Amino acid sequence: MDKLISWMISAIIVMAIMFWLNPDLMGSSRDDTDRISQAFQAKKSNIVVEVGGEVAANLPDIEDNAVYQQFILQLNSNHLVIVSHNTDLSPPVPVGPGSHVRVRGEYDWTPEGGLIHWTHSDPSGVREGGWIETHGDRYD
Repeated sequence: MDKLISWMISAIIVMAIMFWLNPDLMGSSRDDTDRISQAFQAKKSNIVVEVGGEVAANLPDIEDNAVYQQFILQLNSNHLVIVSHNTDLSPPVPVGPGSHVRVRGEYDWTPEGGLIHWTHSDPSGVREGGWIETHGDRYD
């Protein structure tokens, strides 16, 4: 009986570590990777999406009436998008190349692959906000 309990505890610890290292393993009720591919082909914008992927590179922050943390996200389909996260409205997200993230925000078409923004709560409470998840933490 003690061996069974030890085995179960070990299995739980291993699973917890796996999910911490790769939150995409937990899955999501939504994956809009195909919607982004279709929107890119049709040059469409203003589409709320939820996707997962791996950070390919961090980009310099930009300032345009607010400070935006930016990084390139490689979706599970290998499509690349820029994520632009308003750090005046939400804390910066600790990501770097190789980080696995899930993002909910608004997709806008660009010739380079697109941009996902609105990855934060709506300060006016009018619209449903977005978020970024990594290592089990949500930044909104």
